[in-house]
Amino acid sequence: QESNVEIAGLTLESSNTRRHVAISAAVDGEDAGALAVMSQGELHSLALALFLPRATTPESPFRFVVLDDPVQAMDPAKVDGLVKVLLDIAKTRQVVVFSHDDRFASAVRRAPKHVPIKVLEVVREASSKVTPIVTFSPAERYVRDAFGLAKDIDLPDETRRRVLPGLLRMALEAQARETYFARELSQGSTHEFVEKAWEDAQKTRDRLALAIDDPTRIDAWLEKVPYRKWALRKANSIHVKLEHGDPIEACRDVEKTIADL
Repeated sequence: QESNVEIAGLTLESSNTRRHVAISAAVDGEDAGALAVMSQGELHSLALALFLPRATTPESPFRFVVLDDPVQAMDPAKVDGLVKVLLDIAKTRQVVVFSHDDRFASAVRRAPKHVPIKVLEVVREASSKVTPIVTFSPAERYVRDAFGLAKDIDLPDETRRRVLPGLLRMALEAQARETYFARELSQGSTHEFVEKAWEDAQKTRDRLALAIDDPTRIDAWLEKVPYRKWALRKANSIHVKLEHGDPIEACRDVEKTIADL
């Protein structure tokens, strides 16, 4: 997906027990030896392209697929492409994927939900006790942390009011990013275009604007309900501190704004 390398064919060469696979490829239309020109991420993609069809043939006795960290060195477009393939396979088989790369989980969260999906975080506790727990999106995680901070009675109020705006800002931006990326990528925009637009939007307000359908209407969107404007204002106090108001109410304003996004 979004690659300038085209696989032209795979053949078995030599004979008997000395056979090897020859991969022919073209780069921008020019013949080339695949292994010499493909990146590590492209080689991972090729390995999956060889494995998945064999593992999912009707003749296969296995009704599941297990992959361990399949997105190593892949660019974002290939991660999205792999998720599409795996969701299609998941219509008829159980698919289990282990990954340290949050890009995979993000791509799963914003993909169309044709099949039931569960994202778990595997936590290793004392004495190597391993516990899988249902994980949350980055925005939900930041909001939960913000509420925990706001409700901690043992935390000095000065510390709470200095730390809280940072969590609120990260929560707003995380949800704005998920919403913006999901919409633009589903409409055919390239990852390069979407990433650049996101990086060019330096302020939280500008990133919220990207997330709504019409960025030019960001002022009207913020003014439509009071809590959106207050959520942004409280998140933007990151460079000073949350001077006024109830910290828990600030968390609620951000939580409702995230739901709107």
